[in-house]
Amino acid sequence: MFVFAALALASTVQPSPGLELPPSALFASIPAAADADRPGFSYTYIEANYTRMEPDAADGHLDGFELTGSLGLPLGFFVQATDSQLNGDVDLNTYRVGGGWHFALGSTIDAYGILSYVGQNFDSGVSDEDGVAADVGAKLAVTPKIELNGYVEWADVSESSTGIGLGARYFLTDRLSLGLRGLFIDTGDEWAAGLRFQF
Repeated sequence: MFVFAALALASTVQPSPGLELPPSALFASIPAAADADRPGFSYTYIEANYTRMEPDAADGHLDGFELTGSLGLPLGFFVQATDSQLNGDVDLNTYRVGGGWHFALGSTIDAYGILSYVGQNFDSGVSDEDGVAADVGAKLAVTPKIELNGYVEWADVSESSTGIGLGARYFLTDRLSLGLRGLFIDTGDEWAAGLRFQF
């Protein structure tokens, strides 16, 4: 609709004598329809996931749920908190509280970094641990409904470890999306899948 309105308006404008505008000049001022339909990279959202962890230190796995809240702030800053409850041979409660910054690398690419405090509480015979984690990554809007992301994580909780995370998100609406995430880190692999509602 916007494109047709712009074309109709342009047809009523007469250029100055001797001045002819190339067609590219008209379309340069019209935003791409796909970009206009993109939900955009929001850092204000709530997210619920089913999570599975396969630690290298144990033969079995832990699984459960996690809840994340993120709040976007002025100048590209944001704060974020996550709480997860995993069950298996031992029960593990992990929480993260952190702050980060993001910036656009283009109309469809966003880069970000976040530094978090991490706490791990075990229910039986294992000492609790805490430490810090840092993530640096980027998000890519492939289509108006599909977003891909990748990041590098360094964590120093029970031990220092480094890993690579990959994820994808499919937007059911402008605000509601399905997500899938995998983290492949020295201490073991982690998977998550769930729903996000962004504001």
